[in-house]
Amino acid sequence: MTLYWGLLILSIILIVWGENFYKTVYCGNHWESRGTWVQGLVLFVPLIFFCGMRGAGVGDTQAYITGYEDIPTNFSEIVWSELGKGKLFVLYEIICKHFSPDNYTPWLFSLALISGVFFLIGIKRYSAFFGMSCFWFIASTMFIYMFNGIRQCVVVSVIFAFSNLIVEKKFWKYLIMILILATIHSSVLVMIPVYFIIQAKPWGRTMRLVLVLAVILGVGFDCFWSSFSSVLEDTTYSAYVDYMSTDASGVNIVRVAVIAVPVILALWGRRAVEELEYPLIRVSINMSVITLALYIVAIFSSGMAVGRIAVYFEIYNMISLPWLLKHVFVRNSSRFVSIICIIAYLMYFYVQMVISYGNLPYSSDFLGISL
Repeated sequence: MTLYWGLLILSIILIVWGENFYKTVYCGNHWESRGTWVQGLVLFVPLIFFCGMRGAGVGDTQAYITGYEDIPTNFSEIVWSELGKGKLFVLYEIICKHFSPDNYTPWLFSLALISGVFFLIGIKRYSAFFGMSCFWFIASTMFIYMFNGIRQCVVVSVIFAFSNLIVEKKFWKYLIMILILATIHSSVLVMIPVYFIIQAKPWGRTMRLVLVLAVILGVGFDCFWSSFSSVLEDTTYSAYVDYMSTDASGVNIVRVAVIAVPVILALWGRRAVEELEYPLIRVSINMSVITLALYIVAIFSSGMAVGRIAVYFEIYNMISLPWLLKHVFVRNSSRFVSIICIIAYLMYFYVQMVISYGNLPYSSDFLGISL
């Protein structure tokens, strides 16, 4: 846990630093602050370094290492038709193993570097409160995806960095990006229909309907799932049906409460959101609403299964929450609410990392350390 506490402390330092040193950019009809590369590197250099140097005992890293060790270095030995999903990811594994057949660390480090750099690019491009975004990334435990679920994390980070394609409504470029990323993790295909949904007005009819449907689906999940699972039980998804029927458990209600914070603030400050008419925040708030809707469903179903989809939307809380803290409240109130949020997220970090994850360990065989 020492490493994770250290990252949290660095993110808190960035809150103070970012409030005093920043650059301003014009966003169509208002000015906003943006962080600097130096500030970002203070957090992301150690995060990427230790993430890339980790050993097999962190998250699901062991499963990825096993897959890496089983991959042949010769392309002719690969039966591509049997690889299933994630062919581009496997191709990258083969290339890495060709140059480093006996050491998985360079491969893991490259994946950590890709994810970390794209996350940093996204924060620097879009965040109106750079330090708070970095703090949210750590305190919300979103950074754990870089250690656990790394294939999907690469996909999420790329989409986040190129959110401008959504904001600027460059659908065909966006579609090409999604189709390419689908060769890494096919779950990203859900982002194609979402592209059209999130163009709606925040708290308009479409987004209210999303929340209502989530509540209906959540409350009636057992009935819906019973009918749906009977269709899948004789297909290749039968193992998933068994998991959902016997081992799945709902998401922690505390997590749902944390997820709801940006949504509640957006509802509270909807007048400011409407007055500024800032497309990036409209998209980010709608992403936050979809995140909450998915977690409402997860309360009654599988937190793990829904969470794997929700991560595509949850990452936008890193943009919507800091922006709302800056623009919904007057200066003194903004500082007060920001402090309350920081305290609340610190408590959440403790609950997740210490209680839920059981003092999540970190070890590195390469560095010979355990933190």
